[in-house]
Order: sequence, then C-alpha cells, then structure tokens
Amino acid sequence: MDFNSTPINVTELLIMAIGVLGMYFLFRQKTDSNFLLMYYIAMIIFMSMTDRDVTPYLFYFGMAVALLIRFEFMNAPVTKFVVGVEIIALFLILWTSLTHIFGPGIALF
Repeated sequence: MDFNSTPINVTELLIMAIGVLGMYFLFRQKTDSNFLLMYYIAMIIFMSMTDRDVTPYLFYFGMAVALLIRFEFMNAPVTKFVVGVEIIALFLILWTSLTHIFGPGIALF
C-alpha cells in the first residue's frame, strides 16, 4: 500500500475531495447542492483523459441517482432512500479511486 505522488494520483485525490464534500452535503440532507454534479463532471473529464476507469454501471447509476436527487417533488422517505443509495454509490466510487491510488490490495471487486 504505497502512495506514489504522481500528478495523476494527486489529481485523483483532489477529485475525491470534491466527492467527499458532496457526501458531507448528503449526510446533512442538503440535496439542493451541485457538488455531486461537479464531482461527476470532473470524474468524466478525468476518466477520459487518463486510463483509470470506474465500473461504468456503478458510475452511471450514481450519476443518475445524483440527478434524481435534484427533483424536489419526492416525499421525505423516498428522498432519504435515494440519498442513502447515492451515498453507497459514491462510497463505492471513492473506494475504487482509492484502489487506483494505493494499489489493488484494497480492491472490493
């Protein structure tokens, strides 16, 4: 579990910081924040410029749920469920990014 401070690793850590901040907003039930959309846009740009990929099904599912959170017509239990699903998807995407940075020894799948 080594950290090699290459520009790609540091850039991925900075993008992960945006994701962690977005997760903080989700835990606080501030669903009107655009940080998650900024995170997914930054990840799309990062993945297209490097060879590091996140599982497409997980990534696009998380992005779809992040877009679904922006709807305000959902009642409180449905919103809490969608926020919980987004937190799980975001956690798995951040974990995948950590395996890119620190090596495959901590990979879940």
